[in-house]
Amino acid sequence: MINLPKVTNASEANTISPQSAQSNKNPEAYLSALPRTLNAIAENINLRGGLLFSTFIITSGLLFHWILNSEESTKEREPMFGNQPDLYLLNASISQFNQQGNLDSVIAAQKFTHYPLTDVTTLKQPNVRLYSLGNSQPWNIVSENGRLLSLSEYRQEVVELWDGVQAARFDGNQQALSFQTENLLVYPGQHLVKCDQKVVISNATSETTAAGMQARFDIGRFKLYSSENQRVVTKIFSPSSATEI
Repeated sequence: MINLPKVTNASEANTISPQSAQSNKNPEAYLSALPRTLNAIAENINLRGGLLFSTFIITSGLLFHWILNSEESTKEREPMFGNQPDLYLLNASISQFNQQGNLDSVIAAQKFTHYPLTDVTTLKQPNVRLYSLGNSQPWNIVSENGRLLSLSEYRQEVVELWDGVQAARFDGNQQALSFQTENLLVYPGQHLVKCDQKVVISNATSETTAAGMQARFDIGRFKLYSSENQRVVTKIFSPSSATEI
């Protein structure tokens, strides 16, 4: 028996992969295709990098939002410290009486707000009325804003008024005396008022302007002050003329 050598199909023997042909038989074609391959790889890398960057931005935003919400929630749970108000009164008044049991003063306001740390009460649209013995008509003092400093071992009780301070006392149905200024200190227990700004005092026949004033309402005594820019000037009115003193 004779063994014949196995013959392989010529087409199969001569078959070569395209990649081998490009690398072995046509190196120029392989080199020309290389840049396109590298560009495709680079585009793929850029696309993945963009997706990663977008994912990072979204994640950072969500994290930042969570931190803010956590801080707000923490603040809501934490107690408030500092000089926070502990008392509000609306359309209220405080009346004080002398040793004889007579009404001495009334401090009223549209709104009282008390701050315990400094023991100061702010006043919105305050109205202070001071009563004097022998005079049934009180001094009525109003302004837009003010504050009440309560009596303590370090200070007297005082009401500070500012923004359009106006005061008047009536005699029957007629205004006997009035004054206007921008700031005023009122000491209810002493029936004493002080101001260090321009003040205009008026009655039915005259008008006096001064740089400052101190007055005791219970005894009807006024002290007027002058300055370099404002002297004490009084205008006396008559039916025909006005005189300055």
